[in-house]
Amino acid sequence: MQRAPCAGFSKAGGFKQVAGTLFMMGNKRSGTSLLVRLLNVHPRVFITHESDVIWTLYQCRSGLPDRFANYSGDGPLGMIATLRAAAEVYRQIPAPGTGTPDLVQSFFDIQEHLRLHGSDVQQTYPGKNDLYWIGDKKPVQHADPELHGFILELWPDARFIHVVRHPCAVYQSIQAAKKNWTTVPEYWKGDDTDIFGRWLRHERWVLDAMESLGGAGFS
Repeated sequence: MQRAPCAGFSKAGGFKQVAGTLFMMGNKRSGTSLLVRLLNVHPRVFITHESDVIWTLYQCRSGLPDRFANYSGDGPLGMIATLRAAAEVYRQIPAPGTGTPDLVQSFFDIQEHLRLHGSDVQQTYPGKNDLYWIGDKKPVQHADPELHGFILELWPDARFIHVVRHPCAVYQSIQAAKKNWTTVPEYWKGDDTDIFGRWLRHERWVLDAMESLGGAGFS
């Protein structure tokens, strides 16, 4: 994927110029975590591991809320870790009625903070500079039509990677995780029809998004 022509500047000083925003879309248990680790090997790519940065900023459209809600299709771990780690950055977002939030700037500042300081779920990458790509891995959230539209409002030239895995392999991975994880997400506790139904719904979200953009911006 070539370097994109878009640029953004950060008051934090770390992201002097950001070439493009990159987001993962699709389903859980499809290999997105491995892909993010591989992408982050590149010295000019920084993709956070489920920081929920888009979902939290979506809730800041009218200003910093009194309380952040958890996304219904995800656990709260990533969101809580980001809110705690980057609390000072979120506090700079004006309260409702006191100013217009600069959500693009907030995105870069939050990501810069996570790059330098990490969180409970995010390792640090202090040696990365002059980034070509910056983004987050939250495949279901970024496929959600409402959140996908929000991303495009902020960055009309955003890029997306759709990671698709056969639904039977996804199902088997979920069953293995349910046996080994201490805490199992509620959305995995349904029957087989529910699990496969979720996979199909999320893939349809991605296909609808691709169709609306004529395939532009997708890999």
